[in-house]
Amino acid sequence: MSVASEQEAYPVAQFRKTYFEECAELLDALQSNLELLSSGQEDDETLHAIFRSVHSIKGGAGAFGCTDLVAFSHTFESLLDALRDHKIAVTNDIKQLLLRASDALADIVNAARLEQQLAPSFAVDIRTAMQHVLQGAGPAAEPGPAPAASDAKPLHEQTYRIRFRPHTEMLKKANEPLLLIRQLRKLGALAIDVDCSALPALGALDPEAAYFNWTFTLETAVPRSGIQDVFEFVEDDCDLQIELLESATAAVEVAPGDAGSAAAPVVAAVSLAQSIRVDVDKVDRLVNLVGELVISQAMLTEQGLALPADKYPQLIQGIEALAQSARELQESVMAIRAQPVKSVFARMPRIVRELAAVLGKEVRIVTSGEMTEIDKTVIEQLNDPLTHMIRNALDHGIEPPAERRAAGKPRPGPITPSAAPRSGRLVIAGSDAGRGSTRAQGRA
Repeated sequence: MSVASEQEAYPVAQFRKTYFEECAELLDALQSNLELLSSGQEDDETLHAIFRSVHSIKGGAGAFGCTDLVAFSHTFESLLDALRDHKIAVTNDIKQLLLRASDALADIVNAARLEQQLAPSFAVDIRTAMQHVLQGAGPAAEPGPAPAASDAKPLHEQTYRIRFRPHTEMLKKANEPLLLIRQLRKLGALAIDVDCSALPALGALDPEAAYFNWTFTLETAVPRSGIQDVFEFVEDDCDLQIELLESATAAVEVAPGDAGSAAAPVVAAVSLAQSIRVDVDKVDRLVNLVGELVISQAMLTEQGLALPADKYPQLIQGIEALAQSARELQESVMAIRAQPVKSVFARMPRIVRELAAVLGKEVRIVTSGEMTEIDKTVIEQLNDPLTHMIRNALDHGIEPPAERRAAGKPRPGPITPSAAPRSGRLVIAGSDAGRGSTRAQGRA
């Protein structure tokens, strides 16, 4: 391979690596929101969050030729879209189907990441079930009573002004503004105003720089979140503002005392997440450098203690300030490596569902303390012991449904993994309300 070819291949490999890192986060978010949905939180925002996770995974899959992933996530996305539009009722059967689809999606993503070929029959039954639901022949064929006329909430077209200024970094990552414009056109009637005032003379033009700004006026029935989804992959590399100007069918409300005055447009700027991705190797190097700095600071402090304070007051004061800054710097750097144990807990519901199906038991999993943070290296070692604890609780603690009913207990038995800091340690505990009370603990 030529040097030029290697340079071209490297960005693609890096983008692919970043995409699958994002997929891992999206799958965790998908699982968490599906658990909320299963527990009865069936509001629109939860459905929107579930849809966004699947939509984002699908969006990147096509760029890397993951055809199986695109096909499955497209069907999954279509079902979720129908749920968001309330065309399909969120029944218990639908919830179970979504959980199964989520598990299958995670397997397909993992196979694509490892460049492995799944069997042609993999998840065909799940995809077929979703298609049947979309066709009105599945578990949602018996919707609940229709809402009263006063409860109906028809979608009205609204007008948005979208100001979009891409950064040069966005173009260097192979994100094309024209593709975003095409996606916006699919949402409704779109008027485009492009600002070319920043374009320099030909001799000063950088072919890789971004010079154009766009202002779009969009009339659509799609909610604001749907517009934000268009810019989801570029939001960190652009300036974006979405303003709601008016509702085409909504009456204008005038505040008391302001009769006859024009109503000001409602303006809401999008708050973009301020975060960056950093390779673990770079963080480790930073941790090591800070460790060396702390050692050097400790040596200076020891030498400073031997100096007479009355002769070197400023030097001693500076050494003390350095010691304080070094401690704060060390704590901040170590916090960069810290991650919530939620990433481990998010894998547990699938393990519980699969094992419960094999054992013929009904189980609900309730986690607590999942936002407790610990060093990344420890997080990676928690999966196996926590899985073992959960399996033991389900296998030996939770009784079969008939036995629980005879004992006057709820049919689904609870398993409660928890995490909590205690005396400088992280305590991971698992308990169940089965035969007696089974409890296991681990410390990190």
